[in-house]
Amino acid sequence: MKKKYLSLLAALVFGLFAPGSVFATKCFIFVHGHYGTKTSVSYAEARSYWYNDDSWPLDDTDFADIVTSNTSGSNGYNACGNADNKCYFVGYNSQLYYWDAAKQVATQVSNALAGGADSGGNSCPAWASGTTHRYYVISHSMGGQVMDFILGNTNSTDPYYNYGGSPFSTVKQKLNGGNMSFQGAHRGTTGANGVCGHASWAVNLIGGLMGDCDLGTQSLQTADSWRNAHYSSPSITTYLVAGWEMIWGNGGFLYGEDDGLVEYASGFACNAAYGSAWGNFNQSSICLNTQKWKVAGFSNGDQSAEDHDEGRNGDDPDTRKAATGGLWGTSTTGTQVRSSMSNPELARCVWATNPGTACN
Repeated sequence: MKKKYLSLLAALVFGLFAPGSVFATKCFIFVHGHYGTKTSVSYAEARSYWYNDDSWPLDDTDFADIVTSNTSGSNGYNACGNADNKCYFVGYNSQLYYWDAAKQVATQVSNALAGGADSGGNSCPAWASGTTHRYYVISHSMGGQVMDFILGNTNSTDPYYNYGGSPFSTVKQKLNGGNMSFQGAHRGTTGANGVCGHASWAVNLIGGLMGDCDLGTQSLQTADSWRNAHYSSPSITTYLVAGWEMIWGNGGFLYGEDDGLVEYASGFACNAAYGSAWGNFNQSSICLNTQKWKVAGFSNGDQSAEDHDEGRNGDDPDTRKAATGGLWGTSTTGTQVRSSMSNPELARCVWATNPGTACN
């Protein structure tokens, strides 16, 4: 059975992106989510966002290292990439509205595509017309909403085309690999409603303990006014991956299946027919690709037994289930496709050169 699922995934990857051996180098650009109260994110902070440092037991895990090198991250989070797969880490002010944060992110993504280095010295080959190199964005949480705004404003007819002089259209032109959003808040999150006092009394109470209603959190609320007309359909297909393992004490205050912070209806960018950020979704029932918030540009990826935090650091290789129309070929929503695979292992299996054991 395992070989059957692997062959389905391999066939999809082949059809979408062609064999990895054809491409000289893969470039993985990592866009973090909301980062506490930080208005300036250093390289070390942007890098450590993707890393789980356990003092005991000694089982450190590193999302970026798993994607690019197929190792656990035991060498520390400064180790990332090799000759085949390169890293670039974006750091931005998540205290801003997501559309203003998008200006910072787009500038850094454009720099990565041009061969520039991030603040830690990591770089990718420069994009050139006809290049065999491939460039991918991997985002988490608020980073998904930021990328929605960038990729939804790349054409001159879009509502905020190249907003504030940002190189959105350049990102569209050169991002020739793909965009994958892990546990993205595409329709906002009830948790942000609670932090900003716009939810039920119980969620408002819990929300007050979770953080401040900064501009970034405000823009992640579930009201459609935060998204309506802000962007068009993503110009590059965004593959959506959601989680169903709640963070202790959080999931009981959210709606439908969730990862403790983001509900399925938001993680899978479901349209208004399912309410705002919520809907009666479970592991066997989610919106199809024809039922997304935007009519094109969003595609189901899959779903995993990871909470919101585990989804960004590879700390919990666990059960994965298909989402109809997603990355597991003809497997339908709710079909178990892996008993132990983390988010970074999925990204490596789909996109990296020489994925190795990540596809097991």
